[in-house]
Amino acid sequence: MEIGKRMKTSWGLEFIAITPEEWKKVKPQYEADRFNWMPYDSQLMSIHIANCGYGILDAEYLTAIDDEGYLAEIYDMLKESK
Repeated sequence: MEIGKRMKTSWGLEFIAITPEEWKKVKPQYEADRFNWMPYDSQLMSIHIANCGYGILDAEYLTAIDDEGYLAEIYDMLKESK
């Protein structure tokens, strides 16, 4: 299932921006994957949504992004795209 908006930072990091509505639909699937998804990732998704209105996933690993350098650029990109 394809969700969200795929984008790429100037450093080449591909990410997926997910609306809160999309996140509500797929959150149970992600949280059931105990191998790749940790409670920390769910907390990060909530923080991303609060900060910029989107959950942000690494497009390759499908985990929440926590690198502040990437997030500063991603937040700016998402603000510009609204």
